[in-house]
Amino acid sequence: MDVEDILVRMRQMLKKRGAVGIRGLTRNFQICDTDKSEKLNLAELTKCVNLCKLDLSQEEVRALHRHFDSSGDGLVSFDEFVKTVRGRMSEPRKKLVIKCFEALDQAGDGNGQLSVADLKPYFNVEHDPRFLTGEKTAHELLQEFVDGFERGQGGGDGVIGIDEWIGYYEELSAGIDDDDYFGVMLVNAWSALKKKGPNGEEVPAIQYVCEGDIDVLEQILRKNIFQKSVGTNEVRALKETFKRFDQDNSGEVNFREFCRAMECFGLSVSQPGQKGSGGVPPDVLRGLFNRYNTDGSECISYLEFTSGLFQREAEARSSDPAFTTGNGANLTLPNLVRDYDAVAASAAGLAPPPRCMPDTRKSPLLRPDGKGGSLGNYPVRPDRVVRPEERAKGFFR
Repeated sequence: MDVEDILVRMRQMLKKRGAVGIRGLTRNFQICDTDKSEKLNLAELTKCVNLCKLDLSQEEVRALHRHFDSSGDGLVSFDEFVKTVRGRMSEPRKKLVIKCFEALDQAGDGNGQLSVADLKPYFNVEHDPRFLTGEKTAHELLQEFVDGFERGQGGGDGVIGIDEWIGYYEELSAGIDDDDYFGVMLVNAWSALKKKGPNGEEVPAIQYVCEGDIDVLEQILRKNIFQKSVGTNEVRALKETFKRFDQDNSGEVNFREFCRAMECFGLSVSQPGQKGSGGVPPDVLRGLFNRYNTDGSECISYLEFTSGLFQREAEARSSDPAFTTGNGANLTLPNLVRDYDAVAASAAGLAPPPRCMPDTRKSPLLRPDGKGGSLGNYPVRPDRVVRPEERAKGFFR
């Protein structure tokens, strides 16, 4: 009996219930762990599976038990079972989660742990139904949120360490297939946390650029390269442009040099307070830079960038017959940046939200794929995950 097939089925059944299903697995493991050893025997594992309402036969449960009983003592540990079933977050998600923890820690006392006092200034409950009805106070909801991280594994110390933080968001991540949706949820949850921008303005401390926005920017770039390289090869034109800004002939450019090269193809960086739609939001251009900055250093190889850019084009063309480059319709800078209104955002004390990010000004948004909808009213507490069928309706209230 293939255990991996059983695990795949379990994940599918749990994912149908979103984060509730994954967290239920954790909670039921703890219920069945009567001696608090963080391990279950066969009978307890069977009970846990039944409590989770997983449609597995007794033979399949035995197969799981044998697979996870790595020490041969007849027991299955929490780390082996629950963490394997729910899976690990992808690296981009994990980096964003860690960045969020570090930003909250730095805004607090910087001791490497998050307490109620650290989270209180940034924990927004204005969309929580229990707060709106008076069922719970803001402090009670915050305490409940912190207690949720303990999960019986944190020692009941009332503070959140980095491992608990990552574990909590792994549970949420397991119920969300779309990376952009996960990023939007996390950024929206902690949107009250601010930092000083390069010109002294307040900007969100946690920022996420949707992959869809970067995809659109790539298409605009390829279109502009095509238009500006008449009589020469597009790949060569891009490489030659990068070489102009590679002052030490290293074959690499830093982000500033990258931006200057992009300006040659009509992709200038918008400036804070700039009126109109001129320029690309800096975080989106940084997202394009980071997409090809595989080692996380300050520089990227422009040979790798160039080959990667046109390789993605070839893959897109092979998978989508309608894909166009040179004269593709609606691929213009105004379309990309139309939702970035720096002046209005500054007046409201908000950072300009990307098109597929929840707009705290509650204006409708349009994703790059042309689908309408708004996440502007998505509750900021991150333990409510909207199901796909709810999102398909366009607006989530």
